[in-house]
Amino acid sequence: MRLEMKNINKLFGPVQVLYDVNFEVDANSIHALVGENGAGKSTLVKILTGIYTMNSGEIRINGEPVKIHSIIDSEHHKIAIVNQELAVFGEMTVLENLFIGKEKTLAAGIINSKEQKEIATEIFTRLGINLDFNMRVKELSVGMQQMLEIGKSLVNDAELIIMDEPTSALTDREIDMLFKVIRKLKENGKSVIYISHRMKEIFEICDAITVLRDGKFVKRSNTKDITFEEIIRSMVGYELGNLFPDKPQVAVGKKLLEVKNLSHHGKFNNISFELSEGEIIGFAGLMGSGRTEIMNALFGIDKVDSGDVILFGNKEHIKQPLQAKRMKIGYVTENRKEEGLFLDFSINENVMLNNLEQLSKNFVINFKKSKNTTLDYAEKVRLRYQSIDQTASELSGGNQQKVVLSKWLANDPRILILDEPTRGIDVNAKKQIYEMIFELKKIGIGIIVVSSELVELLGIVDRIYVIHEGEMAAELVNDNLTDEVVMKHMMGG
Repeated sequence: MRLEMKNINKLFGPVQVLYDVNFEVDANSIHALVGENGAGKSTLVKILTGIYTMNSGEIRINGEPVKIHSIIDSEHHKIAIVNQELAVFGEMTVLENLFIGKEKTLAAGIINSKEQKEIATEIFTRLGINLDFNMRVKELSVGMQQMLEIGKSLVNDAELIIMDEPTSALTDREIDMLFKVIRKLKENGKSVIYISHRMKEIFEICDAITVLRDGKFVKRSNTKDITFEEIIRSMVGYELGNLFPDKPQVAVGKKLLEVKNLSHHGKFNNISFELSEGEIIGFAGLMGSGRTEIMNALFGIDKVDSGDVILFGNKEHIKQPLQAKRMKIGYVTENRKEEGLFLDFSINENVMLNNLEQLSKNFVINFKKSKNTTLDYAEKVRLRYQSIDQTASELSGGNQQKVVLSKWLANDPRILILDEPTRGIDVNAKKQIYEMIFELKKIGIGIIVVSSELVELLGIVDRIYVIHEGEMAAELVNDNLTDEVVMKHMMGG
């Protein structure tokens, strides 16, 4: 065994979040750790990497008992983590990022660039990747930045590498490259803990799987000996059934939005589409195709060079998000942690700050009304929380997404833009969000969904607009539509 975690318990004050959890990872293996958001995966990993200290239990590395009380302790025991939010310094070079905090120096304290380049060359050769040492990291794709992060873990010759949602922002081509690197790590004697909600990837890359639910160990199995349905059942504790609820049959109402020949030089060109009451439209496209840039322009984040936006029958020039919000447009962005939430603020404060005009009079906030509004929408989105005064950073990814939804629904939008609404959240939370989207459709809200998951678009939208290199490639009615057809247009076919 590379890793044995036995009877791990963790409490935050009176609240217990891990209950006698057992987790074992073989040497030279790729091991999936799965569970719903809030199941305890992140807490277990933070104990392993020294961010949290367990209340009781035992950790063994290569059969030897160890004490991990800090990140330095975890690095000493050759444990590394590649987080979902990459910890790179964009203005620094590849080589500087690779050795940051671990610089090789000469006797006089001068950085030994020659030694660093030799080590970097050996690491990148071992991984089978090619990176220019002098290139600034901000110029790299997300996929290559991830390769750099993996390289950083090997500077200390880590034997156990944790990858948290490593493919959430990658293209299919970058995912293939990542999987080749992960397999090389295994060939070189490393063990990988792979945390993901994408079951297809787990069956493709992982040797074994451990399931957590509600802070407890549920199951450990070889991947070849378990089915997708068995994993889901273990995660949620019951039969989930079809991931997508039945789409409600809603008569389309009057036109809410008409976009004509919208252009932003270098980002998108001549984009036209429309949206009516009770309609869900989807935007598909490869990473960098311009999908998110179109939504940013529609919400007033980015400028446009030409084109018209006709909102509720009137031509509008939306120049800033506050203007869009007052026009009853809501926008759940793809990056909830940086753009959707104040992580250090409470659930109540996040909802309140987005709705100050409705919750105040003569510049005085009605805190009772604010609390009742937050509680009302927390119930509507089925938020799992201890108190509305709990900080957003303490919530799981799925529940953070529900807070973002709550703050926009409290603004009573007529149009709601959802950019990657289920990225990085578990299957049960996904189903709840789909049910919520359908409830909004029933009451006549027009919804725009941007998603990298074609199965998601095919499961919930009425029409799909495909963007290819900033151009409108196709408008497809979602009636017996297949992912192959959509993908063909995404690839420019």
